[in-house]
Amino acid sequence: MEEQYCEEYAYPGITAQINAHKQYQSDIMQIMHKMTNPRIDIDMLSEEVANFSMNWLTRHILSEDKKIGEWYKKTRHEKQWSPTA
Repeated sequence: MEEQYCEEYAYPGITAQINAHKQYQSDIMQIMHKMTNPRIDIDMLSEEVANFSMNWLTRHILSEDKKIGEWYKKTRHEKQWSPTA
């Protein structure tokens, strides 16, 4: 959905967004694979999942995704108030 939004409004950072989402999916798959290991240290895995989630929240959602909203507001405002529009 987010990537569709970026495409629809021609967000200039769409390639970085797509790459970040692909990396996120890959990282999730690695974590899921670790869960299938019967010898996994559940405490260590829990800490890894918590750290991964916090990093994704702070580095991607609160930073990169926020840029999309800021860009959209700016470009919408410029289009709305442009003297040539």
